[in-house]
Amino acid sequence: MLVESFDQVEALVNEALEGTEHDLWPPIHKLHGSCAYSGVPRLKQLCHDLETQLKQGAELADIEPELLELLDEFSHIRELSRQYIPA
Repeated sequence: MLVESFDQVEALVNEALEGTEHDLWPPIHKLHGSCAYSGVPRLKQLCHDLETQLKQGAELADIEPELLELLDEFSHIRELSRQYIPA
């Protein structure tokens, strides 16, 4: 279920990076909660950092590096999960 949730968050992040106005805090917050039970500490930390910065009013330009890391971590987890999740 965690890996399946990446598609929606990834789409929102990509749209935001392309200039579409989105409130990223709710999906990042939800993803952060899901990470707590899924054994993905790197993703959990990225979500925590992003959630904190968004809550403090960070601009997209300020968090762009972390958003790109988030997208990279999605790819990494998807790749690793293939051995556990049937196609």
